[in-house]
Amino acid sequence: MENASAPASRWLPFILFIAAFGIYSINSGGLMLYALDEAKNAGCAREMYRTGEWVVPTFNGQLRTDKPPLHYYHMMLAYRVFGISEFSARFFSAIYGALTVLLVFLFARQYWGQKAALGSAAAMLASVHLAFQFHFAVPDPYLIFFLTLAVLCFFRAYETKKGIYLLGLYGGVAMGTLAKGPVAIGLPGLIFLIFLLVQRDLKWSALKPLRPFLGALFVAALVLPWYLLVWQATDGEWVREFFFKHNLNRYASTMELHRGYGVLPILFPLIGMLPLGIFLPHAVGKAWKDRTPVLKLCLVGAGVIIGFFIFSQTYLPNYTVPAYPYLALLLGYFLAQATDTLPKRWYTALLVLLIIAILFPVGGFFALKADKTLSPIAPYAWGLLVLPVAAILAYLWRDRVKKSLLALTTGGILTIAYIYLGFYPQMDAWNPVVRTLPDMDTERPIVYYRVMNPAYIFYLDEPVPATHTLAELEAFLEENPDAYVISRIGWRRDFNKISGLTEWREVKDILEIPTTLILTYDEP
Repeated sequence: MENASAPASRWLPFILFIAAFGIYSINSGGLMLYALDEAKNAGCAREMYRTGEWVVPTFNGQLRTDKPPLHYYHMMLAYRVFGISEFSARFFSAIYGALTVLLVFLFARQYWGQKAALGSAAAMLASVHLAFQFHFAVPDPYLIFFLTLAVLCFFRAYETKKGIYLLGLYGGVAMGTLAKGPVAIGLPGLIFLIFLLVQRDLKWSALKPLRPFLGALFVAALVLPWYLLVWQATDGEWVREFFFKHNLNRYASTMELHRGYGVLPILFPLIGMLPLGIFLPHAVGKAWKDRTPVLKLCLVGAGVIIGFFIFSQTYLPNYTVPAYPYLALLLGYFLAQATDTLPKRWYTALLVLLIIAILFPVGGFFALKADKTLSPIAPYAWGLLVLPVAAILAYLWRDRVKKSLLALTTGGILTIAYIYLGFYPQMDAWNPVVRTLPDMDTERPIVYYRVMNPAYIFYLDEPVPATHTLAELEAFLEENPDAYVISRIGWRRDFNKISGLTEWREVKDILEIPTTLILTYDEP
C-alpha cells in the first residue's frame, strides 16, 4: 500500500475535492432552472427563505409534499450567502458530489492503496451521468452522499468496533431520511442485513458493537421533530401525501408516465458509469472471485439498490445512482490490478465502448434534427465526438495502461465540460421560458390553467394564480381582462369555449413531452 503520509498524498484529498467541485459546478450559474424538479425545488426554497418558514414546504403558495426539507434548508443557506440565483440553488449539490468522491477515495485508499483510490475517483469524475446528478438542484446528491456515508461507516464500525463511526452511520441515515424519506432507512438496513448474512455473522455479538437501539433513538431524535411539526402544521396532509403518494404509490404503480421495466435499473448504471464503467462486468467478476469483506460490501451495496428498483413500477435514471459509489469502488479495485499492458480480454470492452461512444453524437444529431424545435442546434451534437476519440486513444495505448485509462478519464471529463459549456447552453436557449418571458408584459396579470411549466413561476418571481375549471378561468378573466393564460396545448379545446381568448405563443418544452401554450384575452 502506498504511503498516505507522503506530502503529495496529504494534499491529494484536498486537490481531489476541489477538482470534483469544479467539475460538478461547471456553468451551474449560467443555465436556467428549467427542469421541472429543479424549478420546483429552487422555488420552494425561495418561498421558505423569504417567509422565514422552516417547517411547511410550499411552491407557488401551495403545499409541496414531494420531498422532506434538507435540500431546501441548504438552498436557503446558499441564498443567504450568495443571493437567490441558479448557482445558489445548485451549490450544495456540487459540494455533496465532491464530498461523495472524497469519501469513496478515502475508503478505497484505506483498504487497497492510492492506486485503487485514484481509479475509484476517476470512475466517478468521468461519469457524465453522475455529473448530471451533482449539477441538478434536487435532493438526490444529498441522498447519495449520506447513504454512502452510512454504509461505509457501518463497515468501518463493524470491522474496527470503534464508536466514532457510529456517528457517520446513524447520522447518515438520519440526514438521508430528511433528504428523501424512508428509502434512506430501508436501503441501508437491507444492505446491512444482507451483508451480515453473506458474512455469516448475523448474530448479536456482531450487532451489539453497532448499538442498534441507541442508533435508532439517535435517528429518531434527529428526524421525528420535523415530521411531527409538519404533521401538526398541515393536519397530517404532508405526511399522508408524501408517504402514500410519493413513496408507496410510486413504487407500486406507474406515475407521471415513468414506467419501470426490470432491465432499466441494470442498464442505466452500466451506461451511467461510462467510460470507465465499460469494465464493470470484469470488475464485478474480479470482486466475486476474490470476495473479501470490503468487496462483499460493495457487491451487496450495488446489488441491493439496483435489485430494489427492478421491482419498482415507476423508474427514473436517478433512482439507481446511489449504487454508483460502490460500482466505482469495484472499478478502482479492479483497475489497480492491471499491469503495464492491458489484458487482451479488455480489448473487446474498449471496442464496445467505441461503438457506444459513437452512438451518442450520431444518435444525438439525428434526434435533434428530427425535433422541429431543436433542429437548429443539431450540429452541436458532434462535439460529443470527444468521447469516441478518447476511446480510440485508449485502444491505441492499450500497451500502456496508465495512458489508456487517463485517456478515458480525460475524455469523460472533457465531455462533461463540453455538455455544460457548449451543448446544454444552446439547448437551454430554446426552452419556452427563454423564448416567451422576455416578450411578455409581466406587469399584466398572469394565470395558469390546469398545469404549466414551473420554471415560469421561478423566473416571474411571484406566485401565479391557478385555475382548474373553465368557470374559474372565466371568472379570473372577467376581473383581469388583460391577463395572460399559460397552459398546455392539451387543453386547447377548452380554450375554444371561451370567447375572446387568442393564442399568443406556442413553444415545445425541451426534453419534455408537453408543449406550452400562452394565450391573451380580449374582452368580447
